Amino acid sequence: MLTEHDIDNLLSIDDFGIEAVYTPMRDGVSFGVNPVFFGEGGADDFGEGGNTSRVINIIFDSPFQVALIAGMNIEAVAPVATCKSSDIGNVRHGDTITISGTRYYIVGVHPYSPGFTMLILSLENEK
Repeated sequence: MLTEHDIDNLLSIDDFGIEAVYTPMRDGVSFGVNPVFFGEGGADDFGEGGNTSRVINIIFDSPFQVALIAGMNIEAVAPVATCKSSDIGNVRHGDTITISGTRYYIVGVHPYSPGFTMLILSLENEK
């Protein structure tokens, strides 16, 4: 089983990770316009009324996919971000993550393995 230290190493920008800005949406309102890093606070920083945008490390992938639907090939790109579960607190559909200046909406949340969560992303808010 991976330790917290192992997870941090995998997501390190010195290895496979890149920095992204995670912003929760609450009642349709984005909290924290500017990225603010809260340090060791973890998910507790996601309290009501607090500035909740934060910089997190992720592994970003945007694989090309082809699906056969009704006898037709449908081509698509399916962006995903894998992150440390404790970095995103109570993530919800409609929250956003900004990666290299591009804002993505979170449209799927999947626990990936102990300590990791895979976020399915879209350029459009499907909420």
